[in-house]
Amino acid sequence: MKSAPQDSTSGMGTVSATFNLSTLQLKYTISWNSLSSTPIAMHFHDKGPVIVPINGFPANLSGTISGVATLTSTQATDLSEGSIYAMIHTQNYVDGEIMATLVKQ
Repeated sequence: MKSAPQDSTSGMGTVSATFNLSTLQLKYTISWNSLSSTPIAMHFHDKGPVIVPINGFPANLSGTISGVATLTSTQATDLSEGSIYAMIHTQNYVDGEIMATLVKQ
């Protein structure tokens, strides 16, 4: 994960995910550290709008959470085009402190 372009922060993180094309399931693990303040929201976006809210994350400056989300066929296409990204919002950066675009490797 990298800092949101408009912000300067020492927060960092990673997203590891696998996508099953037949079930449209996205399995993910998000890890973060050195956030400037506690996280208040986490989710995946598709070209802007939130598509997958992430609940139950630890409200810590560093942590990890894993989950599974089922995407629509349109979202699966957007994922293959690099339009899906994860974002962590914090008390200090309510518009998003760190984000990562999911890319195929």
